Amino acid sequence: MYISLRNLQLFYHEFEIRNLAMHRIVHGLDQINWPIVLRMIKYIFQSSKINIRIFSKQNPKHTQHK
Repeated sequence: MYISLRNLQLFYHEFEIRNLAMHRIVHGLDQINWPIVLRMIKYIFQSSKINIRIFSKQNPKHTQHK
């Protein structure tokens, strides 16, 4: 998961993409804890200028980070 998120950040940086919207990932089948994934996202993207919005089925309103 960490490597995939890091590659995503590098891709966005390389192509100067400034907005990222994603569905709340990894809840359920793969047994990865969402709070851990959220911390990884915040850590990886902390020094970037990328605006991140995360959506979930439980909460149709988005959560914005950054």
